[in-house]
Amino acid sequence: LCDNSKFNLLCAETSQFPLIPQKKMDDVIELDAKMFKKMIDNTHFAVSTEINRPIFTGIFWKMTSDSQLMVATDGKKIAEFTLSKQIDIPEPIDQIIPTKGLMFLDKVITDDIPTVRVLIESTRVMFSYGNYTIFTHIIEGRFPDYTKAIPVNNTNILKINKAKLKDAVKRVSLLASEDTFKVKFDVKTDLLTINSAKREEGEANEKIDEFEFKGDPLIIAFNYRYLNSILNVVETKDIEIRMGKPNEPALFFNCDSEEKYTARFLLMPLRLM
Repeated sequence: LCDNSKFNLLCAETSQFPLIPQKKMDDVIELDAKMFKKMIDNTHFAVSTEINRPIFTGIFWKMTSDSQLMVATDGKKIAEFTLSKQIDIPEPIDQIIPTKGLMFLDKVITDDIPTVRVLIESTRVMFSYGNYTIFTHIIEGRFPDYTKAIPVNNTNILKINKAKLKDAVKRVSLLASEDTFKVKFDVKTDLLTINSAKREEGEANEKIDEFEFKGDPLIIAFNYRYLNSILNVVETKDIEIRMGKPNEPALFFNCDSEEKYTARFLLMPLRLM
């Protein structure tokens, strides 16, 4: 059937293909692959997709001799993961790493190979894992001091089953506005009401009475898509939400503390009106 077919393919010159950088492994850093994957999983969802703000399109990664830190933010949410583990490095290192390279590495990490080898240079980072070698350029610029946005006086503390909260938000979000994706939380000592409204279609309300709450009653609103992105990475059965005033950021935590690592997530609320 193909006897009369003929194809001519235009190819680029091999000389135009970028050269593979030479690797000098003298200063390589060895990291726990499983924990490195966990750090990426807990932060990448908060990265900005706005290319006009390149600093926010990567993950800030800082290493000291006794800990690692990864942070990502898009201005509306913050994801921070801290790993307490000694690392053999002579001095602290901090860089902003593009998300694409980290996400590729995240996908190929398995239990079979326990170590990721990292080489950090002035303008690029190399990750070596099994048969994979990944080079990625570092994003230039100074990562903002995100800690200034983290509240310290959030005294309204809600502890609730993560699955029940997630399911309730999923149902209520069906009638959330497609412009704001807003769902409202009306929190009282003995009752939590989650509601949404869409002008053309109606409103949804769901009541939850199994939870713990300490603080003053309040009404606060969130973008349910951002809220779900946080609920998806919380590891524990219950989630702890620390809130202040309705216009102040809320903090989200795993309920059970880990000795090796800590994670916290910040979400900016939406206007109630």
